[in-house]
Amino acid sequence: MENNFNYDFKISLKDSIPLDPSSCNKILCRRSLHEFTEPSKMLKEIRRVLKDSGEVVIIEALPKRKGIRDDYCGLPYLMPDEIIKMFTDHKFILKNQQKEEMNLIGKGTFSVLTFTK
Repeated sequence: MENNFNYDFKISLKDSIPLDPSSCNKILCRRSLHEFTEPSKMLKEIRRVLKDSGEVVIIEALPKRKGIRDDYCGLPYLMPDEIIKMFTDHKFILKNQQKEEMNLIGKGTFSVLTFTK
């Protein structure tokens, strides 16, 4: 089976995305949202570069209780309701929320949230 993916990988500063406004159909934020030092700035940037019909997919470890910290960065994981509030406060609409079992760096259960602009 042949996969034809059409995406670019960009690395940027912590509070800016080096892309034109309304240039992305989909943005994936995998295991990093809890590490944003200024989440409000990043959400504004995500909103800026996302097309009106675009989606943001957030994959974050689903802690068993609030306050559990990431083994690598030491920062606390975000609970799904915290993520939803963060995005809806920035005028994103929750499209889908699910819990999935994934084998990512020894972690098991992840929250997968999809938002639209």
